[in-house]
Amino acid sequence: MIPQWSEDRLILTAGHVAPTDPGVAGGSTKVMDLAELIATVRREGVTRYPGRFRDVELRVPGLEVLNRPLLTGLMLRFISRGGCRLVDRRRVEVVSLLWLVRRALGFLTDALSVRALIRSVERALDRLAEPSTPAPARDDPRHGVPVYLRTDLWFGLEMGGALAHTLGVVGSLFKRHPGLVCLMADTVPGLPAGVERHALAPPTRFWDFRELPQLVSSFDFERQALACISGRAVSFFYQRYSIGNITGALLARRLGVPLVIEYNGPEVWIARHWGRPLAREALAERIERTNLAVADLVVVVSEAMAPWLEAMGVAPDKILVNPNGVDPERFSSDLDGSAVRRELGWSADQPVIGFIGSFGPWHGAEVLVSAFLRLSARFPEARLLLIGDGVTLPRVREMVRASGLTERVAFTGVVPQAESPRHLAACDILVSPQVPNPDGTTFFGSPTKLFEYMAMGRAVVASRLGQMGRVIEHDVTGWLVEAGEAESLRKGLEVLLADAGRRARLGQTARAEVLRTYTWDRHCERILDRLGERMVRTP
Repeated sequence: MIPQWSEDRLILTAGHVAPTDPGVAGGSTKVMDLAELIATVRREGVTRYPGRFRDVELRVPGLEVLNRPLLTGLMLRFISRGGCRLVDRRRVEVVSLLWLVRRALGFLTDALSVRALIRSVERALDRLAEPSTPAPARDDPRHGVPVYLRTDLWFGLEMGGALAHTLGVVGSLFKRHPGLVCLMADTVPGLPAGVERHALAPPTRFWDFRELPQLVSSFDFERQALACISGRAVSFFYQRYSIGNITGALLARRLGVPLVIEYNGPEVWIARHWGRPLAREALAERIERTNLAVADLVVVVSEAMAPWLEAMGVAPDKILVNPNGVDPERFSSDLDGSAVRRELGWSADQPVIGFIGSFGPWHGAEVLVSAFLRLSARFPEARLLLIGDGVTLPRVREMVRASGLTERVAFTGVVPQAESPRHLAACDILVSPQVPNPDGTTFFGSPTKLFEYMAMGRAVVASRLGQMGRVIEHDVTGWLVEAGEAESLRKGLEVLLADAGRRARLGQTARAEVLRTYTWDRHCERILDRLGERMVRTP
């Protein structure tokens, strides 16, 4: 069945752009995510969409980094019988015939250069595979200027675990190294005041081709980074690994400086199982292995990743298992969430179950909603607060709509990182319902939400899955349930909804455990200690 939207005006969002906008939604205007439209068109067939809307507008974080611009422009022009625009924070581009012709010429120019780009990447990988000259004696990594590299081509990110990790690590390193330099492809909201930061201009070419912008960015970012750090004594590079990128390896090898790779998961596997398989898997795997080989230290967030890396040839003494963390001053049990409750129209005596996340396939938001619907008859006063946005959100919304309980569930959409603690404070129980990996491999995540929940001093319900089953001690620092099982989650939620005293006790012990073990300061101390051990001074 085709969604019941207006045939008048359609506003689409893509990337990390909030999917709702009260200024334009309502009336004859429909706001929806571009990915949702594409899925619907594929399902229903393109023959029902020519000229369907009088006016179409696509909002993106940046027009210069729009993925597949020619194909996107053609699709928008196809479904619009009138106005057709692309909009970002700075400008508007009308998708006219001239615009399409210019894009087509750019596409042809890039297409002729693809083979040369691949060859240049392969040559760079060949050079990085050659034995390097032994490094001279090095000082302790606590001295000198560390350089933080964030090369993800994600733009407009306002919330989520990736952003929380960046803010946590940068903030902690900055306390120890006031000279820290941050080089990032996009503006990151919430960085500490005083941190020296430089924007790495993203590539201007190959956006019509899958994965090629990531490849060319390695060389673009290397040149820009060298200019930013010229004349400084760099102590080490710290790179949040991003798929297809070798900037950190190029810089470390050129300058003879240690490289720390933050490896949050096997990107090729993630694309294959949680997204769309890569067009150039073999090359992506070679890039991944090269980064791991060049790195002096590989930081992983869970024990499950250590044997994975060892199977890829990484020496065990190069691997540091280091769970994610939290800033306990930002996420605190002292915060008051009553204002958020008032905004939602919920009273202080209504128990609220909360979830925050990017609604990825691994997050299990559907399991949480299913469990909540099952317990709603016994606890009609209970409410569910869902914070964030992502690919599974349309399915979650549909589950709630079909249940007829929409008045008991609130969707906030994207909430800026600075606002997330206030929303979590409005909750009595916080849930991390991650599901097992689809291929049966060990769950390798370390959800930042889990540590944020614990720091809030609220009762935490989490899946007994991977690291979460070790961080949470059942009925001591939280309540564990079977991963992916809505009935097990329902039972756990019912236990806590019925016992306010137990909720308070679990919240208190959880916060105490976070303060002892899982702050970002402790996280970075472990990195610097291990790097210092590996940077042995020669006589």
